[in-house]
Amino acid sequence: MFAAEDEEDLFAALPSALREALEFGSAPVERDRESLDKSSTGSDRSDSPPRVKNKTRRGRRSAERRGAPPRAAVELNRRYAACTNAEEVLRIYAEKGVRNDVNVATAFTRLARGAGGDSRGRGQRDACRRVRQDPRFKGLLEEACMSFPEYGPQALANCAHSLARLGCGGDAQERRAWRCLVESAEASCTKFSAREGVNVAWACATARTGSATLFDALAVECERKAPRLNAQELSIAAWAFATAGRATERLFRVLAAEAAPRVGTFNEQNLSNTAYAYVLAGVRAPELFDAVAREAAARAEELSAQALANLAWAFATTRHPAPGLYVALADQAERRVQALGAQNLASLAWAFCAARRARTHPRLYSAIGREVCARLRNPGARRHFAPQAVATLFLACSAAPGVPYELFDALSAHALRRLDEFNVQDLANCAGALNAVGRDTASRALLWSSIAQEAARRGGRLGGLGSAALLSVYCRSQPFERELFLAVARESALQISAVAPRHLATIVWCHARASRYDPQLFGAALGEFSRTSSVVPADAACRACWAFARVAPVNEASALVDALAPRLLAGVGAALRNQQQQYSCRPQDLACLAETLCVVGFTPQPLGLTHALDAALSAITTPWSDEDLVRLGLARAAARQQGLPFSEHGDPPPSNEAKPFQLSVKAAPGLTIDVGDARNKSGFDCFKLDDSVYDSNNMHLRDAGPVAVRARLLQGLGWRVRRILPQELVKLVRPPPPPIVTPTPGAAGLPPSGEFNPAAFLPRPPIGAAGLPPSGEFNPAAVLLPRPGGAAGLPLPGEFNPGGPPPAPIATTIAPHCA
Repeated sequence: MFAAEDEEDLFAALPSALREALEFGSAPVERDRESLDKSSTGSDRSDSPPRVKNKTRRGRRSAERRGAPPRAAVELNRRYAACTNAEEVLRIYAEKGVRNDVNVATAFTRLARGAGGDSRGRGQRDACRRVRQDPRFKGLLEEACMSFPEYGPQALANCAHSLARLGCGGDAQERRAWRCLVESAEASCTKFSAREGVNVAWACATARTGSATLFDALAVECERKAPRLNAQELSIAAWAFATAGRATERLFRVLAAEAAPRVGTFNEQNLSNTAYAYVLAGVRAPELFDAVAREAAARAEELSAQALANLAWAFATTRHPAPGLYVALADQAERRVQALGAQNLASLAWAFCAARRARTHPRLYSAIGREVCARLRNPGARRHFAPQAVATLFLACSAAPGVPYELFDALSAHALRRLDEFNVQDLANCAGALNAVGRDTASRALLWSSIAQEAARRGGRLGGLGSAALLSVYCRSQPFERELFLAVARESALQISAVAPRHLATIVWCHARASRYDPQLFGAALGEFSRTSSVVPADAACRACWAFARVAPVNEASALVDALAPRLLAGVGAALRNQQQQYSCRPQDLACLAETLCVVGFTPQPLGLTHALDAALSAITTPWSDEDLVRLGLARAAARQQGLPFSEHGDPPPSNEAKPFQLSVKAAPGLTIDVGDARNKSGFDCFKLDDSVYDSNNMHLRDAGPVAVRARLLQGLGWRVRRILPQELVKLVRPPPPPIVTPTPGAAGLPPSGEFNPAAFLPRPPIGAAGLPPSGEFNPAAVLLPRPGGAAGLPLPGEFNPGGPPPAPIATTIAPHCA
């Protein structure tokens, strides 16, 4: 055996060709034998060292490797590669350390494999955490962190891949190691092979680290080297860049062009991961999705439960038409419903509902409902239903046919036990489902009120999106959840700058729908909308202005319209040009804007907006709803009173309460009185709940903005209109009772004296068919008298027979069942 110094001297004394062969792990090639003989100082060839067989793959190595003792490094690398668990790797490191980058990469790889880093189970996660907390691992990581800038591209890729599998990135040392590795990878991006670049991208996406510079450089290299990637690497590349949020349309177009012809070589996980990645990246690839749909439908029996759910979710999210795939997925899910996990059941139910295919697959929802009910009755299986799965099942099954009715009660009872674990979106989904299926059972009614109480208790933790989602469900419900609205108004006013303009518009719109005005909230919203007017979407601006016009004072509504006038004009212009842009104004938004302008007044400043709105309304060909027609009629009446041209867009319908009586009176174009007298210009309107606004500042009721404008317009036309309750309106328009006819002497059944003779009204004997005389008079004797036994029409057993024996006493019937 040689000492370390003797081994280094011996290595330096070797011929250059053999030294290079040992350094790269390979024997000298045949053409180098002459140079080997010439450099061996004239000795016989039998005295030269024996050839070293190539037992390791030739690869690229770093510059540091060339100065390290190769035989010791190779032998150490073999010992690391032979380890079967993490403890062996750490023990060897404590005894021998590492000599080069290859040793470090091999040690990290064996640590990740020995700790079970490929799995996501709790046991494997605990094993990885124990490895990361070991002092020996921390020493290895520190040594690697200091040497990352000198590593070769292959060693960097292997280290990144292994550290991501181990879940590194929790403490300060691990984050520092990732920063050093990312900086070194940025300098070596062009040197990575196609597979190494994909591995680095996957590692950084999994560890939620990496820089924009690194991902952009890797994307360029991946796009250039895409033809060299195999099926699995194409899927991993798409997933990595989509998960990291650095997906570029150009890169995903290239990956789709490479993947579409090779979909037949994808395994089931590649199919689902590829579809998921393109949904996450927001890039449409119709040819790729067509190929994936055909392949997945043909191999539906081979798909795992997770792949079934992922594919259904991906195609439902992109709205890509794939009827054959949906049929295959529904058939497999129905057959394997007992093998599907709780989250898979929820994902499938949501996907078919979102794809508008719930009504074409009722048997799938019936199977899902029965399976969920059976599991919720089992305390052991009940714990697998996470809050998100419960909320998703609630929402998806509320709009699906074939669902067992007891499913919603079972979900309600389970949600009540774990309501504090639900996040805001889950609470909103459950409330929306309850609003759809009804709250006619005790468990559902209790869950409805408990959700409102839980949301009010959380207060500031709801956020803008959660507050908007919850208020959208509760704004029109009865009984009114006062505490929820107070909590949302208070927290939104305090954190107004953290609420997105779209969510803020929804919050004030919900308050207006609930006929509530909170001065603190609306004052803060007015300031925030004025500050961020350039980024408020056009449809959100229409809703916010309508809310202010309905419940806020006129001066606040006018100030908001002036601040958002450019955004409103842009939205109206897009609607006029029929441009279906994101967040463009819909017809109902334009109707709300028209009502807003009639409340704030057609002042000179929004006059251009009024003309543009009139032109946009005239260009709309879709039918208007009754509510929108009422708004447009009020706007037309207010505009004409001020002498402004405003086209007719349909007459407003009469009120629903007065519609059955057809007593609507047209006071002016756009104004209709529920019950009135056109000659005397007086009438009555039916009072509605949203006609009044509750002002939380002074705790008084006042007329809503459009109601006040309507009253002012009618008064200007000389009409006297009073609002009354619906029951009073019914009494008012009820038809008169029939007149009382006084019999005259000599009439039928009356003697000449005029006295009443009851004998004249006794039933006559049957004459004619069916007991009716030829005159058509009714004969009760022919109907009430029993027919002979066995005659046609005799009542069946159990039916009521007026001519039969009296029924048995109740006690006689119930007693046997109570014994």
